Amino acid sequence: MPIRGARTMTWRPVGVTDTLDTTDMPPGSMLSLSNLIPAPTTRGLFVPRPAAVQYPNTVGLGSGNPTVFLILGSLVYGMVPSANGYDTPFIYNLNSQTSTIPAGVTSSNVPTTQPTNGDWTPPTMAALGAYVIVTHPGFQGPANGYIGWFDLTTPSAPKWVSGNLQETGGLPSPNLLPSPPAAVCVYGGRAYYAVGNAVQASDEFLPLQQTNAGQVLTFGDSTAITALAGLPLNNVQGGIIQSLMVFKGLQNIFQVTGDYTGIPSIWNVNTLNIATGTLAPNTVTPTPRGLAFVAPDGVRVIDFGSNISDPIGDWGSGIKLAFQNAVYPSRMCAAFNMQTLRISVQQVQATQQAQQEYWFNFGLKAWTGPHTIPTVFIKPYQNTFVCSLALPAAS
Repeated sequence: MPIRGARTMTWRPVGVTDTLDTTDMPPGSMLSLSNLIPAPTTRGLFVPRPAAVQYPNTVGLGSGNPTVFLILGSLVYGMVPSANGYDTPFIYNLNSQTSTIPAGVTSSNVPTTQPTNGDWTPPTMAALGAYVIVTHPGFQGPANGYIGWFDLTTPSAPKWVSGNLQETGGLPSPNLLPSPPAAVCVYGGRAYYAVGNAVQASDEFLPLQQTNAGQVLTFGDSTAITALAGLPLNNVQGGIIQSLMVFKGLQNIFQVTGDYTGIPSIWNVNTLNIATGTLAPNTVTPTPRGLAFVAPDGVRVIDFGSNISDPIGDWGSGIKLAFQNAVYPSRMCAAFNMQTLRISVQQVQATQQAQQEYWFNFGLKAWTGPHTIPTVFIKPYQNTFVCSLALPAAS
């Protein structure tokens, strides 16, 4: 019998797909690239993703895992469940690796801790002037506040306060929030609060004050606003125009440009080109291509011309089903950094419905995952990410 030489076959993965038929897919489409990422220097080569490293002195910060945080410089401002049934504000210094609790925290001015399962309205945070504003589903109005804020008027002595809008000196604002808002976002030097189907705009650079009753925008029907996010827009005459994207349920995204000046026409409101939205507020995240978010049919991007893309991974070219099959859509979260969009989802099809991540590399236009990281909140920081992981609290 003649002996023939073996033929060498080279197989180069290109990314993950959830298609049922790879006939028309690019060669190298994979069903799984678990905990692997593209090698930074070599196309077609995948390497283990970097391991997560725990920041020192964060175990014991609370009885649970931080539910929301905002990174300003090297300082992390956030909220973490405590053993007393409410979320405690904290400040963590990423450089010195030390944490502090701001002055003024009492059991009556902090939001109640929410269950870790089920759909919810995620907390949000925004910074303007000397204040870091917090919205939280655990605020109940007169009982413990409508919003909370870190008062950084004296940076070396931060304070925590909750309540309603107020003027400098603690006097009530001429106009108040009628109920605890679902979200806050800074746009045009004002804090915008999502209250039901409307947004209320604070005075310029005074996020806790609303002087005029007309500083309110409503958006059609009674469907509640689910998310707010800023997006710079390309101007055909040159330069950049700032805008506010208002996500209203699953079927509408509104673009707000201009500003309140006492003349209603100065505020411009337009509906975007595709009738879609999101039930996952924490997936709305800026990228170099625009504002990414998880829509009902997958990940989409609003570009700098206010056009909504088709779903990334459509028709079996990437990942869609994981996001469509989310157990609790409002629990998903995402962040972008270093060409990588990370999206965390607890999906029905995962073993024991585990919390996983899928990563999309914008440079290669390729998905990887699932990554076995139980992320509940995530933000970019320098050339990495800071995450809150759904791990058992330390005893």
